[in-house]
Amino acid sequence: MRQGTNGLGGTEEKEGTGPMSPATTAETPQERRAFSVSTLAADYSVSKQTIYREIEEGRLRAKRVRSRLVIPREAVEEWLASE
Repeated sequence: MRQGTNGLGGTEEKEGTGPMSPATTAETPQERRAFSVSTLAADYSVSKQTIYREIEEGRLRAKRVRSRLVIPREAVEEWLASE
């Protein structure tokens, strides 16, 4: 977080503007090692339901890590090549 003035003579913390903010640490789809369902859906402009359906029907490999589904990059590349 970066500090800025709050107009009252003090300072305030501003979220999302530091060197580790999402805007500066975002990876491109080609750089990610794995995807969540939400991230994959957003990156490839499909619905989350489409991703869940592809997993359910065996066309897209995913691993369950506790309550999350994680899709390895290699699985995404195979899935895209098979379309």
